[in-house]
Amino acid sequence: MKLRMQPPPHCDLEGDVAQAARSGQWPAELRAHLDSCPSCADTALVAEFLAQPPETEAAVPDAGLLWWKAEIRRRLEAQEKASAPIRWAEGAVVTAVLACLAYFLLVPLPLDHWPWIAAVFSVFTLGAAGSWLFLTGERKAGARK
Repeated sequence: MKLRMQPPPHCDLEGDVAQAARSGQWPAELRAHLDSCPSCADTALVAEFLAQPPETEAAVPDAGLLWWKAEIRRRLEAQEKASAPIRWAEGAVVTAVLACLAYFLLVPLPLDHWPWIAAVFSVFTLGAAGSWLFLTGERKAGARK
C-alpha cells in the first residue's frame, strides 16, 4: 500500500479572506464562512500575522565592526597555527628531560660512571632549559605585537 500526499483543501474564497485579513474589514458572510472552512481559517490566521508590523527592528551591526572582528579572528587563528610546532617542541623537550631524569634515577650504574653521566645530563638540561626559555620568550614576544 502506497501512501499519497493529499493536496491541501482549496477554497474559492481564500483570496477574499486574505484581502479582508490584511485590510481588517470583514464582511459578515466572510466571517461566518471562516467557522466552516479550515482552509480559509488558516489563510486568515497567516494573513493577519503577516500584516502586523514587526515588534522590533533587526539590529544590523556596522560593517566595519564585523570586518574588524573577522580580521582579529583571522590573526588569532594564524598565530595558533604558527605556534603549534613551538608547543610541540616544548612538549618534546619536557618529555626528553623527564625521560633522562627517570632513566638516571632508576637504572643502577657503577659509581665510576656518575661523573660522566652528571656532565652529560647537566649539558642536556642546560640546553633544554635554554631552548625552553628561548621558545617561550619568542611566544610571549609574539603575543605583544
